[in-house]
Amino acid sequence: MPPYLKDDKVIVSDKKLASTMYNKGCFGNPVSGGGSELSLIEAAYLLEHERMEVKRSRKGRNAELAFVLKRGVSKDPRFMENYLVFRDIRNRGLVVQGSEKNCFVTYPRGKRPGNGKADAWISVQREDDICTSKDLWLEAKKRSNMRMNSIVAVVDSDWDITYYLVKNAIEEKDEKSFKVPSISETVEKLDLPHGGALMHSGPVSKIRSEDFIGTDLDGNTLVSPEEDLYLNGKINDESEPKLKVYMDLKDRGWFVRTGFKYGAHFRVYTDRSLEEHSKFLVHQIDEKKKFTWEELSRPLRLSHSVRKRFLFAFFPSGLSEPHYTGSGPVYLEMEWVRL
Repeated sequence: MPPYLKDDKVIVSDKKLASTMYNKGCFGNPVSGGGSELSLIEAAYLLEHERMEVKRSRKGRNAELAFVLKRGVSKDPRFMENYLVFRDIRNRGLVVQGSEKNCFVTYPRGKRPGNGKADAWISVQREDDICTSKDLWLEAKKRSNMRMNSIVAVVDSDWDITYYLVKNAIEEKDEKSFKVPSISETVEKLDLPHGGALMHSGPVSKIRSEDFIGTDLDGNTLVSPEEDLYLNGKINDESEPKLKVYMDLKDRGWFVRTGFKYGAHFRVYTDRSLEEHSKFLVHQIDEKKKFTWEELSRPLRLSHSVRKRFLFAFFPSGLSEPHYTGSGPVYLEMEWVRL
């Protein structure tokens, strides 16, 4: 008997056909007594690629692709988005299986259930869906603990798909604690009206050459508002979050400058030299701030085009082990990727 639609499944009662589809393409879930059940997404894919015929019912006429898609949309408003992502991943030669609602797991190329472990968790989103940094960070941490990548597949209004790798990755702090420099009493400075200062007398060159702070101005040193507060030890637990992120980055011994040109708060030079390109951009946000993927795509595309990593920094609250035990910021990184 040919496969046929039954509610939100396609029943494959032919044991040989069911075995062939599973062994050659990992399609369907075997059922007791032989045969298998296909999801509507799997059935639509096989129909589109003319690898199977499907009846509308046990004794009905053949179902076209549009009929199966219509059935799927009637069962799940996100069916079309899920189908397009499933289809795209399968067309790339990867085995993909459904997991939770609007989510898939994929296997490394050439691997499948039984001879490999899933290595990526893919969440399907629309460009106007809303997310928060905290939710993305928690999901990335959860998948990382399972040794899986956390990937978001965003379907736009033209039904194209963009993939973003999401991770909570940043280098650990140096084993040797980077000491906050102290300003010599012989250094004189002029406080500037809108923040920052001009250091114009005394060993000001040391601040630039050894502490990796400031901008040279004919032997004098101009410091930003953040640098001025840092040098004077005025950044503490009561400071605003942006300053505390700056403090955390500086405590790692890095050269931190404004990221204004790139639409971020800071750009970071991990080799402590402006002669090399900055390694990444950091933007401080509130953990509860809501974004659409349309909004997120702008800084992510820009950072990709200038070959920099883009990190959101925030201070998570209400969490405990294994998620978070510290008091400093955490860094959420997102990167445009190809599967």
